[in-house]
Amino acid sequence: MLRYFLVLLACYLFKTSDCTAQYLAATGNYKADTLSADQLKLAVNAVKEKKVVGLGEAEHLKSSYYKIKSQLLKSLVEQHNFSLVLLEASLNACQLLDRYIKGDDHVDLRTALKEMNATNDYVLKNIYNTPRIGELFAWLRDYNKANNNRVSIGGIDFQNPVLLGNAIREEIKKSAADSVDYYVAKLDDAVALYSRFYNGYMDYKNIFKIFKVDSLKASAITAHKAVYALQRFAGGSQWLDLNLQNLRAMSDFYVDPNAMLLRDSAMFNNLRYYADQRPDAKIIVWAATQHLQEQKQSFGGRDYRWMGNFIRSRWGNQFANIGVYGPENCLPAPTPAGKVTVEVILKSGQYGECFNTRNEEVIISVKAPQVTNAVVL
Repeated sequence: MLRYFLVLLACYLFKTSDCTAQYLAATGNYKADTLSADQLKLAVNAVKEKKVVGLGEAEHLKSSYYKIKSQLLKSLVEQHNFSLVLLEASLNACQLLDRYIKGDDHVDLRTALKEMNATNDYVLKNIYNTPRIGELFAWLRDYNKANNNRVSIGGIDFQNPVLLGNAIREEIKKSAADSVDYYVAKLDDAVALYSRFYNGYMDYKNIFKIFKVDSLKASAITAHKAVYALQRFAGGSQWLDLNLQNLRAMSDFYVDPNAMLLRDSAMFNNLRYYADQRPDAKIIVWAATQHLQEQKQSFGGRDYRWMGNFIRSRWGNQFANIGVYGPENCLPAPTPAGKVTVEVILKSGQYGECFNTRNEEVIISVKAPQVTNAVVL
């Protein structure tokens, strides 16, 4: 904190260039892992006029990150007219959650939270299955009740093969083609395989085993062909087309290891679908920080782009980004032993070295000996 106050003194006495710094720490409160009123205002004011705001978390399932992102989301919705919330989560599970926040009593919130992700990895499986996230959706439901269902939710990912399959099956059964039952059976076989893969191999350490076991490779190729054959039903509805595109993206994972690097372009395709459905809406994108970056990866002689690149290409300077991280060592405020503090820094301030490889307008740093995991329901 001493450095911070010295900067303020220098500003007052000498009018130095450091006066442009915009920095706040949780002054005098080293037990808080939430934003103070001043910090919240500082962060939100930096992005409130944008069309698309990313809320990024450096790690999933971290309690402090969820608290801070919930504060930001509520402020953007309640005070600044953001009305479309898009989550790095199952396209179809989020459709259920959209019904929930709009008052549908037939949707069980806890069941929907569990279906947001279908992997066997503990963190990824429970990414939204926490009391904090449940409280946030309950808040959105109450807000919508008082504001004519102004806010909608959408999912931009495709981690739940069963829900994808259910949506596709429901749509293609509307077709009058004689072969529908044949393709439904093939779809069911593919979904059963992908459910097995998701529950057995989708911890991002074991997925490559699929490409090394001949029987798994053969099953994946058969399912891949069946999924692509479903393209004959494309054009029935936008919702069917979107689900077919996502099932194909999932199917590609299991026949080409490089296809995993196309996930961000698939997520942007889903984001664009929802944005086109509500062209006047201001959008919040809740995702891991890396997906909101504008970095590129080169692999196998090909460049792959993170989702932030696509968002920037679509919305230009109307896209802004807030990243919530653990300790940022380039920020000045000390952390007393065993305590927690939250720091907020704007990119336009003096501590720009924090942004060398990032595109955030705002970085929020949770300084703690350890950022604790969220409680799982």
